[in-house]
Amino acid sequence: MKHLLSLLLTLLSLTLCAQTVDNTAQKYAMRYVKDHLFLQHGEDFNVIDTDIEWPELLSYSQVQTQPLQQFLAQQLFGYDTANFDSAYQAYQSAHGQVVSGTLKSLPDDNRFAYITLKAQVKSYAPNHWICYQTTVKIEPQSLSPLKAKDEKHYYVYDIGRKKIFSTEDIVKQDQIQNGNVPSGFFENIFAPLSDDDFNQITSAALDGVWLVQKSPQVGLHITCRTADKQLDYETLMPYDDVRSIVTKNGRTLFEKPVPPVQPEFVTLPNIWKGDTIYYKVENAPEFRGGQEGLKAYLAHVSAPKAPLPGRVITAFVVDKTGAVQDVRVISPLSPELDRHAVALVKGMPKFAPGTLKGSPVCVRMYLPISYREEKTNSEFSE
Repeated sequence: MKHLLSLLLTLLSLTLCAQTVDNTAQKYAMRYVKDHLFLQHGEDFNVIDTDIEWPELLSYSQVQTQPLQQFLAQQLFGYDTANFDSAYQAYQSAHGQVVSGTLKSLPDDNRFAYITLKAQVKSYAPNHWICYQTTVKIEPQSLSPLKAKDEKHYYVYDIGRKKIFSTEDIVKQDQIQNGNVPSGFFENIFAPLSDDDFNQITSAALDGVWLVQKSPQVGLHITCRTADKQLDYETLMPYDDVRSIVTKNGRTLFEKPVPPVQPEFVTLPNIWKGDTIYYKVENAPEFRGGQEGLKAYLAHVSAPKAPLPGRVITAFVVDKTGAVQDVRVISPLSPELDRHAVALVKGMPKFAPGTLKGSPVCVRMYLPISYREEKTNSEFSE
């Protein structure tokens, strides 16, 4: 059986009616920011690559989301704020100005630094938890003033209790190091390794943990070192099989009732770069070629190898030029499929922009994308 993709083609803001500013209430919103920046700071140059999944709203509540936002801003950018744009802009400014045009002279490669900033969702259980992996890597060349850094961390955020847990907070590292583990634990941990790699291990560490609600399971990131290489990989184990090495914090997340969250009326931003974002306008944005054009675009899209059946709902802005901007997931399915849906939307060619009183305006559109297993070719339906 092939894993194929089915997409619902109803762009929900295509209904023609009187102008309406987009004030749709949301329960979840994940913003996806991916940049490649070339900055100059005096004689130095910094290349920053970002791939950040920023939590704008969890479980209908900004109050429940803000502690995680503040934590991620500190981890990624070093700023104590819950506002992504201000932290990201401040970080960029601290590393120079975006280079535009031609440089007056050939830059010295030794004055470069290469920076990677990542924050990706590992799992999400509505009203319960969200798990993140963060990466901050700085690779300065010999004359760069920046200090080298290479940090990868896993975090579990308890949404109801507004608490952030590290790997050490979720698993009993001392117990693992002492070998006091469930039967078959180490066999399962090292199963992904070849016999040759296993026999050459000089050290091993469990340095990342996340939770999976379905089943339930515990995800583990393992780092092994041999004399000449480092091996990083992930594995999943049933929660019941590893419960004895899970801390009280972890057991509470899996076993205690989810505390209630007081819903708030929260909307997505209704301004894009100074322009009002509308939901319904006189003439809605139109995909070039209409529905047939959209079908042709989607016909070249393939789903990940093992999709989870269900639906992702995306939201995006078609700006005054017709370009797709500000893509978000407002109803998630799984991190892998959420990213796939975002990439699909970001890859769309320009629309014919929406208009109001004859002038182009920004319009927010909503696209549900359904994933399911099929035995035949992908089907497209409205």
